Amino acid sequence: MMKILLSLFLIILSLYAAEGSFYYENGKKISLKPVSSPLRMVNESRIDYYQTQRGMVVGVSDKLLVKLQDKNQLQSLLKEFNLVMLKAYNNNVFLLQTPSKTKTITIANELHKKDSVLFAHPDFLKRNMKR
Repeated sequence: MMKILLSLFLIILSLYAAEGSFYYENGKKISLKPVSSPLRMVNESRIDYYQTQRGMVVGVSDKLLVKLQDKNQLQSLLKEFNLVMLKAYNNNVFLLQTPSKTKTITIANELHKKDSVLFAHPDFLKRNMKR
């Protein structure tokens, strides 16, 4: 009986973890696979690392980028998802902070589903590559 309960718990846990294992880019789902930190970095505990389906390793913190059709929708989204606006850019693009890095991908995906949102994705941290 204990083995069955443990197996059931592990299945539920894996389904829950898989919920945020993608983001939307240009309307397409991009898969993300959790990986360990590629480099020792300052404040590393504030960043989770993922590998995209294209093989790029990206970091996800508690920040996301959102573009709205109408900037008047911002306040209702901030309240609904418990977000903080950090910076406003041109063309209704905003840098927002989520309550936790563990919620960033899920919130970005939920925002993507809203008609008033043109795009929403984590503010990915990428390693600079020399050419």
